[in-house]
Amino acid sequence: MIYKTKTVNVVKPAIDGSNAPNQNTIVTYTRPAPPSGATFNGWTVTGGPYSVTGGTTSSTLRVTFTGAAVYTVSANYTMPGNRPFVISKTVAVMTPFIDGPDSPVINVDTDYLMYPLPGMSFFDWRILGGNYSVTGSTYNNTALKVKFTEAKTYTLTADYYLGGVPSVFRKH
Repeated sequence: MIYKTKTVNVVKPAIDGSNAPNQNTIVTYTRPAPPSGATFNGWTVTGGPYSVTGGTTSSTLRVTFTGAAVYTVSANYTMPGNRPFVISKTVAVMTPFIDGPDSPVINVDTDYLMYPLPGMSFFDWRILGGNYSVTGSTYNNTALKVKFTEAKTYTLTADYYLGGVPSVFRKH
């Protein structure tokens, strides 16, 4: 008896695009090719407020998530026999922010804290606007202790990587 074997790799189709985008930025999602015999019916988004640029019936979806929420982005198909087939992706949108006083007192140590998004890494703080001193490290640290030595307007910036992409968040 002769046997022949074949190894197959079964994959689940997936939507391509970020699962942790920044709020109020345009994100592009790409649907996989439809399964054999399927018809693409369009995209749906649920979970919170959003806006779509360019419509919901093409192979890509351009969406701006305007609220901090957990969303579901879905590509909707109809299979032969009028059976629905949906491919979904969970998307967590949160707003990063820097916590601390907006009007610190001159020459007093003031604490600031960067609340990161899931997947953020590699923090570095930058301070622009005047003279100051820092206690501790500004690198790879979500906490910052700073003493402003001039009565001026400063900008605190937290540099970070989100999904390997450099990003920034500022407090003025």
